[in-house]
Amino acid sequence: PTGFVACGQVWCPAEPMCWRGLTVRSDHPMPPGAARCTEPHYWETFAAVPVPADANTDRELSTLIERDDIAALCSAERMAERSRDASHTEGWRIEAWAIPADPYTVLVHCLAGSPEGETPGAVFRAGA
Repeated sequence: PTGFVACGQVWCPAEPMCWRGLTVRSDHPMPPGAARCTEPHYWETFAAVPVPADANTDRELSTLIERDDIAALCSAERMAERSRDASHTEGWRIEAWAIPADPYTVLVHCLAGSPEGETPGAVFRAGA
């Protein structure tokens, strides 16, 4: 997909991807607003995968991280592997969120965020 490169069994952002907060309204996950990675932001993408074919309701899309297959792909181990400094991201929150890549493609982004809140700067390596 545009903006991603092959990275093992997942895609990795070609350039850092940072996001504002995550919102769910009546089980409907809203796409987060993009944020400049140089400014404080809550979440950053460290990997992405296609939306599973059987995740087709708002409830299923709002709880993707609870799926074993997605949790394995968006794991703490993968987050550490993609981190510029794994000791810096140890203990960070991990979430899986469906975000449109273009009008026809929606990807599950593996997101990580500091438990303290906003973070300035990109903490994950871009590219493969």
